[in-house]
Amino acid sequence: MKVPAVHRRQFLKLASVAAVGVAFSERRLFAATSSGIVPLLGVGYAASLPQDGFTVPMADASAILSPDPTFISRGARVTVVGASRAKQYVNTAGGIGVDAYFPITGREAAKFPRFAFWSAANDALTGQVSFRMPALATTGLAFVVRRLRPAAGDGTSNTVPALETETSPLTLSLGNANGPRLARGVYALAFREENGDSAPSWSRTLLTRQNGQYSLSGVTGVTYVLLQVDYDDEAAAPSRNRGTKH
Repeated sequence: MKVPAVHRRQFLKLASVAAVGVAFSERRLFAATSSGIVPLLGVGYAASLPQDGFTVPMADASAILSPDPTFISRGARVTVVGASRAKQYVNTAGGIGVDAYFPITGREAAKFPRFAFWSAANDALTGQVSFRMPALATTGLAFVVRRLRPAAGDGTSNTVPALETETSPLTLSLGNANGPRLARGVYALAFREENGDSAPSWSRTLLTRQNGQYSLSGVTGVTYVLLQVDYDDEAAAPSRNRGTKH
């Protein structure tokens, strides 16, 4: 299945102005995050996707020691390769949304363009999508996780919803920004929909592929999305370890 992509001309325009070196200000952009539920539970990481019928181990994304500066010149391609909503929240109102941010020279941080590319809301998960992002040397890639309350919409319309108070900034970092380091591989974002949700134990978690579908083994009762991050101009197919047969 071919997934849609942000138009190349649009990406190049964003990249050309962002490359000037705009600093991404998490404090300014997400000033209203101190109340309510913090929706991001944790971030796991695997260096590659497994082949069908195999698994690869996950690790906490904080274990990535060094970022990959090649992203600065080549840009990044982010692809949703899998997702799951916790069973206890299926068919319930509200949910989780994830947006990508594109810093632009001359704009206030709160007015940076953003792309609401994934959500788990009501009884639906949005499908696979692939898009380009410029990577800034000062930061890397910037995202925000939003808790969707019933009154705020389900994230499935064409209108990008306003930022709410229950948000978590996420930076895949190349510089001094807080957040996991930016590297090629698969990032698993685990979400909190209610206060009782517990973070996965990444060292006990496996990234699996069965019949072409990617999922996390060892994670129950938690909503998550799997993001593959690679160079934008990579012509070859994504690198995949055989992993461990299961």
